[in-house]
Amino acid sequence: MGVADQLTVARIVAAPFVIGLYVWNFHGHAYWATALFIAAMATDQIDGWFARREGRTTPLGSLLDPVADK
Repeated sequence: MGVADQLTVARIVAAPFVIGLYVWNFHGHAYWATALFIAAMATDQIDGWFARREGRTTPLGSLLDPVADK
């Protein structure tokens, strides 16, 4: 699994944490959730860049990337 696929999987794993941070009520929870969401979404651009730069687009990445985008 290449770097691009690992970033895609990290985005999928981050989604429940973003939701959990929005639901969990503590001071500043919305800021933490938003920061994690922004970091996860930034990896969408980065993983595409890595995949194209290395010429290593994979069937797994092609399957997982749209799932992570949702």
